[in-house]
Amino acid sequence: MNSQKPLDTNAASKRRQTSKHSMIEINKTRWTPLDDVMLVQGVQQTSSLLSVFLGTKFSCKFTMKEIEERWDALLYNSALSTTAMEDIALLCYDERSFSEAAVLWSPEEERTLTLISSKLEPNVQEFEAILANNLTTFHPSRTPHSLHYHWSLLKKYNLLCDQSPSQIHSIPNQFSQALLGLKDKDLTQEQGHREMACLYEKRLQDKKQKVEVITLEKQLADWRFLLEGSLCENFTSDTFACLKGKNSHFIITSPKVTIGRNTDEDIVDIDLSKEGPALKISRKQAFIQFDSSSNKFYITNIGRCHIFINDTPLMTENSQVVEDMCLIAFGELSFIFVINPCLPNQMSNDS
Repeated sequence: MNSQKPLDTNAASKRRQTSKHSMIEINKTRWTPLDDVMLVQGVQQTSSLLSVFLGTKFSCKFTMKEIEERWDALLYNSALSTTAMEDIALLCYDERSFSEAAVLWSPEEERTLTLISSKLEPNVQEFEAILANNLTTFHPSRTPHSLHYHWSLLKKYNLLCDQSPSQIHSIPNQFSQALLGLKDKDLTQEQGHREMACLYEKRLQDKKQKVEVITLEKQLADWRFLLEGSLCENFTSDTFACLKGKNSHFIITSPKVTIGRNTDEDIVDIDLSKEGPALKISRKQAFIQFDSSSNKFYITNIGRCHIFINDTPLMTENSQVVEDMCLIAFGELSFIFVINPCLPNQMSNDS
């Protein structure tokens, strides 16, 4: 019995370590670099984790315990702290500026603003002077407009030095009374915050789209490199063209071929299901025909779904010329159409 206790103790210790490690990994995945920026700057501004918990809008709804654990990890876990700082350094300027604009106000900043009398109506130029005279007090992200807006909030809730709690307005009984208490500048400022958030999201989407375009351009270059190498291979004398995909290629040896997917009832010349998933492709999707009079290939869409020729949609019952090295997409399957370079000479000799 005594010999089993150390084994049980070691097993329990391993389980606790594994559980603790898994919780750290889960907590790490929930915290984004922007969350870490807002946490660190919020603590630097207020010196209070409770204020950060109550006043900061993170990407997830963290509990007070999770915020305390994350702060302790950033302070005392060197590996996690190093990784977090590296992720923060990779943030773009727009993301950093957006998070810094939403940082909490420190007691020193609010104390400076509360000294402005509620009887005054200071403009943006006056707040610009206040900001210039108190550079060490205010956060670097503060602007005269943000100071003006925050002072208006302090005045609205009777937090200025010449105001008292007795001046707090009673809650309106009717909606019309609440509308009378609203000011146009408050609505304009709130609308500005929403527009800034929309602009931030739009920039993120534009960045993602640019990354996708760059990735596609790199893939297209690889495709062209492979196809240029394959063009060095001689076509046989009876080959008109070839459809080259990522996984397979189809040789066209007749002036007219049908394209689709084979079923028990319909058989096509080029079965696209051999390349990949073809559920969204009609059983008879299109046919390619060579016109000997003009030495051109034409593709006709006879299926229910449209196809794409170099990113240009080809609707049902429409035809279009297909040139050498053009991209043809059937649903999610893409092919490069390669014409036999000796085809014109071959047709002229036959005539």
